[in-house]
Amino acid sequence: MISGILLASGFSTRMGQEKLLLPIDGVPMIVRLAQAVSESQVEEQILVYRKSKIKQLVLTYITKAVHNPSASLGQSEAIKAGLHHIAENSKCCLFFMGDQPYLTASVINEIIEAWKLQPDKIIVPRYGENSGSPVLFPNPYYQALMQIKADQGGREVVKKHWNEVVFKDINDLKAGLDADTYSEYNSLATGKSHNDHYCNE
Repeated sequence: MISGILLASGFSTRMGQEKLLLPIDGVPMIVRLAQAVSESQVEEQILVYRKSKIKQLVLTYITKAVHNPSASLGQSEAIKAGLHHIAENSKCCLFFMGDQPYLTASVINEIIEAWKLQPDKIIVPRYGENSGSPVLFPNPYYQALMQIKADQGGREVVKKHWNEVVFKDINDLKAGLDADTYSEYNSLATGKSHNDHYCNE
């Protein structure tokens, strides 16, 4: 079982509004992401959400929806909430950021194929010179992920197991872009300027 956890319970503090509902080509960012994940080799799609509207928008694309009542404690709580509901036979899990609207099923599958070649390694996508998301963790790292706190995210587990990390170079640089501020979102939505802010979990 290949699992995917869609992290969508943040507060969008820097954006000043719920960024996951903002449209890219007329489609909310979170919907674009959920569609890509559902079209990929990911077999189990778990949404971790805070707002019910986000859940309702993506219900047709996901396997499970998990409410995160502890979102204020940081991203680590979303990761752990998702892992609490992961399938027992899950062999690996990719962690998706909800504000990565140009991620495609093809790029997701590239990361999965890299893992199939080295199934004991953590796979980190690299967009040009920038590492980004989604990061893939094999099952043996789930317990370590359950120990993270606050806004550490999976990057702390990556740092502690650096020798077990394999980078997968992604040619589609646009797939790695995200938006934390309105100017970054505007750049993504209009294409008028280059947004080089990469989604890093």
